[in-house]
Amino acid sequence: MLVDIVDPQGVYYGGEVSAPVFGRVMSGALRLLGRRTITLDQLFTAVTFGLAALVFAPIPGVVVAVASTSETLAVGGVIVVALIARVVLGVALNIRAILPPPVAVVSFVLVVSLAALVLGDQVSRMRFLTYAAVPALVTDLAAAPASGERHEMLGFDLTLPPGWRNATTGTAGEAARFESAVATVVIARAVASPVDTADGYANNVGRAQRQGVEQTWVARGVTRIDGILAVDDRYGGVYQGRTILWRQFTIVPASQGLALIYRVVEPVDSEAAFAEAASIAATWRIGTAAR
Repeated sequence: MLVDIVDPQGVYYGGEVSAPVFGRVMSGALRLLGRRTITLDQLFTAVTFGLAALVFAPIPGVVVAVASTSETLAVGGVIVVALIARVVLGVALNIRAILPPPVAVVSFVLVVSLAALVLGDQVSRMRFLTYAAVPALVTDLAAAPASGERHEMLGFDLTLPPGWRNATTGTAGEAARFESAVATVVIARAVASPVDTADGYANNVGRAQRQGVEQTWVARGVTRIDGILAVDDRYGGVYQGRTILWRQFTIVPASQGLALIYRVVEPVDSEAAFAEAASIAATWRIGTAAR
């Protein structure tokens, strides 16, 4: 199984660690129970072989990608259900074969809990791969486009309502910056691994924005802007005693990710701020060269 680790500075690490962690935990539990006949290798092997069916997880995505129809979606769903059933059964049988019944039950619950915790990023990745293969699953951004001055930037266009000004300075990592009396909109260049899906790019951008912010919360949605899949994130928190809200739209039209980040400090009306961010994002048009 895979687990994502983030250090206190927000740096991301990945590793195949949950199976060894599980093995260590259960080995310690057995020692406390006075049962030393089960080795760490046996515990690790039982969990690993129980999860072996996960190597076939990409198959549903391939099925859907080959032919995006309602029939293939149904076939993909059946395969996913079968894989989940096989993994659960495999883990249960393998653990029961080497552990006493009471310990086996606790171990099974522990493995399932760890899987729910550490496989979330893998489930998200499969979700966004499916969206990329079948864009019809995602609806267009439900917001009336803003009216005002049209700004033609390098690779994209954006309309800002009256009261906003172009404050682009050429800062590294920023494709554009706009400011009003109360809020800021930045078009940032999102960086991630070439194998990441749109959510990976969004995570990197959002994590950087929230550095030093306390009492944070995050809500995620998915939509389409100009026909392109967009991760729609709302998040906020408290920074130096002031409430800050963000609405972030992240797209990956080609190999380069872009994020439209709307930020407001001490908002008078949070929903109105989020609505303004959506109306601006609805005007975002990506040039053909960037797709």
